[in-house]
Amino acid sequence: MNGRIKRAAVLGSGVMGAGIAAHLANLGIPTLMLDIVPKDLSEEEKQDHVCAIKLRQKTRKSY
Repeated sequence: MNGRIKRAAVLGSGVMGAGIAAHLANLGIPTLMLDIVPKDLSEEEKQDHVCAIKLRQKTRKSY
């Protein structure tokens, strides 16, 4: 068994999840970060979420 991490997924994009995902990505490990979207977002928060999704789609590496 090879002990190297080839890709990772992090559930939750809070402080801890974001930090873990950032460390993995900085090591060059393709990392997917998943979180739920709250139902009660303001219009500004919805726009921020759409911008974040577009940014991720532009920078996403294929698995």
